[in-house]
Amino acid sequence: APAKPAAAPAKPAAAPAKKAAPQAAPAKK
Repeated sequence: APAKPAAAPAKPAAAPAKKAAPQAAPAKK
């Protein structure tokens, strides 16, 4: 049960991180 709510905040936190990754890739080029 506590693992479910813990994974919830981790998902939205990974979303912006994934969005920043593709933005950093072209910036590195």
